[in-house]
Amino acid sequence: MSIVTAEASDDDLEACVALWLHALEVRDGHPPVEGTAERCRGKFALARVAWVVLRDELAEIAAFSLVTGAGTGRPADPPAAAYLSLFAVAPGRQGAGLGGRLLRAVHERIASAGYDEAVLHVLVENAVAVGLYRSQGWVEVGERFPHPLNGSATGTFVYTP
Repeated sequence: MSIVTAEASDDDLEACVALWLHALEVRDGHPPVEGTAERCRGKFALARVAWVVLRDELAEIAAFSLVTGAGTGRPADPPAAAYLSLFAVAPGRQGAGLGGRLLRAVHERIASAGYDEAVLHVLVENAVAVGLYRSQGWVEVGERFPHPLNGSATGTFVYTP
């Protein structure tokens, strides 16, 4: 399997949204709650630091990440931190190292954009994602909070390049 790391374009928007929704459905065992697709699309309208895709040999998106500018996360986030807003690996591609590869590409772009730190939010029950972030140097900070759409406990993680 040949995977290429690339910058995404606006033509990739709907494929990324579809991947996000599918990944959530597989993870949660039911369709995403109402408002999830709109919330996801809205993140792409924010000031971008990086939008990275991993494409397979058929040019299909196997994974993607969206990093937005400082101040686009939660008010309690570090004020100068880039925000890793969306991060997803296609469910059929998980476990093949794509998450680590994508996260390393994100780290490079965050540093290249001049950010001294980045922040993300993740459902704490998502052990695979939490494990990936921790293995790549992300550290949980602050108090957990309820996710705005589904109420699940959510942690804030910070990365310093």
